[in-house]
Amino acid sequence: MTLSNINLISIIWILIALLLLPIQLKITAPYGRHTNKNWGFLIPNKLGWFLMEIPSLLIMIFFCYKTYYENNNNVSIFLMSCWILHYFNRAIIFPLRTKTADKKMPVSIVFSAIFFNYVNAFLNGYFFLNLANYSTQHFSSPVFLIGLILFFNWHDYQ
Repeated sequence: MTLSNINLISIIWILIALLLLPIQLKITAPYGRHTNKNWGFLIPNKLGWFLMEIPSLLIMIFFCYKTYYENNNNVSIFLMSCWILHYFNRAIIFPLRTKTADKKMPVSIVFSAIFFNYVNAFLNGYFFLNLANYSTQHFSSPVFLIGLILFFNWHDYQ
């Protein structure tokens, strides 16, 4: 897969999001306090959250491992490590900390999130492994430093 293919898939992915935006503004997603039995079989909220977030974590761990052994790009490995940290929090820590013992969510929401997270993690991981070409000077670039500050200041690790 080439960079132009990844760019095309990413553009299509963005267009799908833009097409779905008006629908999502009108329909309340049936999870959390808005759980709705009309959306199908319900599972415990914590299990659903774990199942829908874990693909991003596992896929990026796989790509990070491959990047380390195949091209050892330190910038890509660092950026993937930030992703892994974020999704470790979302997939493992958040479900354990949330106080939603009796809440349920529809399996249809879980499967749609699994699909989204799979595509998102694959596109990013594939890019980092096969297409990213960062030099170590990237660590001192203003864009990188500003992004790093935003990631750790506005992230949910309080």
